[in-house]
Amino acid sequence: MLDKTLLAAATRSAKARNEDACAVVRNGQAGLNAIIVADGVGSHYGADQAATLAVEAVRQSLLAAQPDRLPTPNDLIQAAQRELARHLEAHKAELPDRLHADNAFGTTLLCAIETDGQIQLAYTGNGALLHLRGNFNHFPPSQLVPWSVMNYLNPHSLMSGGRNALYHIVSPFIAPAGFTALSLSKDDKLFGDIVVASTDGLCSFDQAATGQDMDQGRTWIQVEPRLLILLERLGQFLRGGDYRDEALAEALNAYLDELVEKGLTDDDCTLAVLVTARVLEYQRKKATAPENGR
Repeated sequence: MLDKTLLAAATRSAKARNEDACAVVRNGQAGLNAIIVADGVGSHYGADQAATLAVEAVRQSLLAAQPDRLPTPNDLIQAAQRELARHLEAHKAELPDRLHADNAFGTTLLCAIETDGQIQLAYTGNGALLHLRGNFNHFPPSQLVPWSVMNYLNPHSLMSGGRNALYHIVSPFIAPAGFTALSLSKDDKLFGDIVVASTDGLCSFDQAATGQDMDQGRTWIQVEPRLLILLERLGQFLRGGDYRDEALAEALNAYLDELVEKGLTDDDCTLAVLVTARVLEYQRKKATAPENGR
């Protein structure tokens, strides 16, 4: 069933230079699919290069994987670290004087890897790793945010000088901190699983707006409007029934174009999506017999 999983990625920037990167991987021999995104640290020299190099290093590691030797999350982050160090060494003559670890070649890195029966999530930095049950688009309109949508990324950031500061990134100057990793058992019986890996241009919990209703003492967390639009567009894609990687990529690109047109992003915005085969089976069943099923 791994060969029926949908994979796609897309990126946009409202800035002069896009410092995000993304990729998808199919390795049928090793029995894995994967999505990867990275966000070069904006204040760093070479941020765009760092993101691109890190994503490519992880992509190549996954393409080279063998059935009896799948890379661990730490293998992947070390591969990215080595590639950044190699690049730094190869281009050191071109670099500014006094380049410092605090402001050069840093990037976040997120990935989701599907194998038989399992999806492994791994990340360093911030952004989002959204897990959607395949029935998320069949909730009633009154349920504005389906409870079958969760963000499993707990950002590696803290408050410093009134701003968010990342304390775990991939950088050639510092020893790998390692990914935070967790594994999900795939739902192959009911609704299936969708994973969205995104940079913070889409959403990140360390950037969520909060407030308080003083009359009733309730505290609230704002749901990012970009996320609500994404859920609507993914739902439309699934109801459309054109289940090809190219069609999913087209839907993601149209979504990002919409954000730009509506002025909803002033940053780089990148996402990659993995839709398991069971989601597609469930959606087909709902389309042909909507009164049945769950």
